[in-house]
Amino acid sequence: MTTKTSPAPSPRTQRSILAAVFATLVAGAVVSLLLAGATLTLAQRQERVRFDRSVTQLATDIRSQLEGYDEALYAMRGTIASNPAFDRAAFHEAVTAAGTIDRLPAMHALQLAVPVARSGGASFERTSRRDTIPGEPLPPVSIHPPLSAPVSFVVDYVAPVAGNDQAFGLNLTALPGRQEVIDEAIASGDLATSSPFSLVLKDGAEQGFVRYLAVYDTGTVPPAPSTRVARTTGLIVGVFTGADILEPALADSALEISVYDTGPEYAASDVPPSPETLLFTSRPGLDPAAAEDTIRISNGERIWTGYVASRESGQQWGIPALFLVLGLGMTALLAVFVWLTGRARADAESRAEELAASERRFQQMSMTDPLTGLANRRAVMDGLHTMAEVARRQDEGMVVLFLDVDSFKAVNDESGHRTGDDVLRDIARRLSSAMRSSDLVGRVAGDEFCVAGLVSDRAAAECLVDTVQRALTAPSPGAATPAAASLSIGATLRLAPGGENAEQMLDDADDAMYEAKRRGGGQVVWYESSR
Repeated sequence: MTTKTSPAPSPRTQRSILAAVFATLVAGAVVSLLLAGATLTLAQRQERVRFDRSVTQLATDIRSQLEGYDEALYAMRGTIASNPAFDRAAFHEAVTAAGTIDRLPAMHALQLAVPVARSGGASFERTSRRDTIPGEPLPPVSIHPPLSAPVSFVVDYVAPVAGNDQAFGLNLTALPGRQEVIDEAIASGDLATSSPFSLVLKDGAEQGFVRYLAVYDTGTVPPAPSTRVARTTGLIVGVFTGADILEPALADSALEISVYDTGPEYAASDVPPSPETLLFTSRPGLDPAAAEDTIRISNGERIWTGYVASRESGQQWGIPALFLVLGLGMTALLAVFVWLTGRARADAESRAEELAASERRFQQMSMTDPLTGLANRRAVMDGLHTMAEVARRQDEGMVVLFLDVDSFKAVNDESGHRTGDDVLRDIARRLSSAMRSSDLVGRVAGDEFCVAGLVSDRAAAECLVDTVQRALTAPSPGAATPAAASLSIGATLRLAPGGENAEQMLDDADDAMYEAKRRGGGQVVWYESSR
């Protein structure tokens, strides 16, 4: 019996089968590679979104850290300003009662420095050695380095005392580069920050910096820089380390950062900073040139530039590798790929929108007074500059009003700060509701407000002033302002095209306001250049 065998496939058929197998393998390989490549791109995009969000959060946290310490220094100045007989004991009591050092661990020391004439050193040392603080032994005070300037700022007291013996009697004026920062603090009335320097601590040396805040005998910051110099009675000095400011912001972050004090002149430069300006680094050897992003933080007149890198770079290969292995199931994997990329793209866009909204909210907060909801001083100055430019282009006049609550300190003292806050909020509400949408209304500082608007002539300017007065005096159920305080108003008007200078107009209105106070308050005084 003979058995028949099937004929072998023809060469042509074999070639077709081989071609189909090869095409399937190539197609599967191509789809798998495309899928892996797309997934890698998506992972990198997601990683970048997470990185950008972390960088934004890090910058916000650092700014929040600095703002918290700023508030503590300003609060201490307010305490000193409200106590004409302020001395060592009062400073110690204020620091202890507020728990300033315990609440703000990055502040290694809080110092009170006072001006000492060159001929008054021995008297200062004798007085300091006689002073005592109950329960707090003080070290003997000797001025060091010796006095050489006509007037020097010398540290009179340091909190905490323990570990800061050498700071007592320290002549700040004689330290390299300090007098320039002290002069800046006195002339500006705001915080001034030193460049980084090696801060010697009991556990070793760290890079640190010092912030100065001038105290004046007027209780508030005098309006003119020359007056501020003459009325300075002392300095509040905060001593910090870069690590204690920056490490808390990195606690829950997957970022590495090196922060350099680059100064305002470096803000737009791409040249790597000098190693001498390094304030803090979370990873020694982090090269600024290899950083994935930078952040710039304003610290008074100083500019800190942070070079940021991710600790998780290169960890986004795992998922693409897994998809490459599973890519043999081409159809199923393509469906998974479409689903994953669609969802991932939506997540990325949503996160990007959240970041943009967060940035807008942050920008709005930085330009808004938190108590009244009005424009803050920074926003007021920006608005005055913009209004001056509009007045120049449209050939219109510009009027600026400077308002100050009369006897506001008495309101706080007699009725409490909560009532004082209610008064300020009521004034803000009245001004906001009465002014035109094109007018500028803001809180400059404390109990001082600013109103500005475009006008065609003097009559229109007086009409705007009348609107302000009627708004402030109009009866309103439950309103705090008419019964609790009156306001002194200084007004200035510029009608000449191109003659509007925002800073000068605000200063002129401020001068006129002080004239209104000298006349008894509760009235409007127009600025006159001949006065």
